[in-house]
Amino acid sequence: MRVATDQRHFAELAQHVVARDRQIMARGRELMEVQSVVKDALTAAKSAEATLSECKQRQAALSDYLQSLEDKVQPYYKQWEDQQQQQHHEGRGVGQQRAIAYDNVMALLEEVQGLEEKVGRAVRQHNRARTELLGLSEVEGTMRMVDGQLLALQCCSTLATALEQELDQLLGKEA
Repeated sequence: MRVATDQRHFAELAQHVVARDRQIMARGRELMEVQSVVKDALTAAKSAEATLSECKQRQAALSDYLQSLEDKVQPYYKQWEDQQQQQHHEGRGVGQQRAIAYDNVMALLEEVQGLEEKVGRAVRQHNRARTELLGLSEVEGTMRMVDGQLLALQCCSTLATALEQELDQLLGKEA
């Protein structure tokens, strides 16, 4: 009788040990998955940090570029402004000056309307992207936001290049 009881207790103990081992193995797999996710998040964070650093460098380069562009344009603008004042004082061709001024104002208005349209599109795109980001994890959202900023910097760079070419063309320089 004692042997049968011992065997039953041993069988129950073995079942508990097997159940505990299964729980330990499942917990180990969960920990490995969490460790993998943490490693991926750290890798993504390092990548995002590197991308952010690159964005900052590009932004600084773009700021320097825009400042140099402004420095290049400023003397020409001053020269034009002086010519306008001189023509105004001479009083010649007032009608012609008005026509030129009107044409310039109309061109500027068209440019402003075009920019308003571009800004409106950019705002709508930003709002859509923001709505999408709200449904993502923090890491995914940050990555998408950084991608958006890189795209915006690239667009700014393209527009600045086009502006410089247009200014060179207006100033009579060959591209």
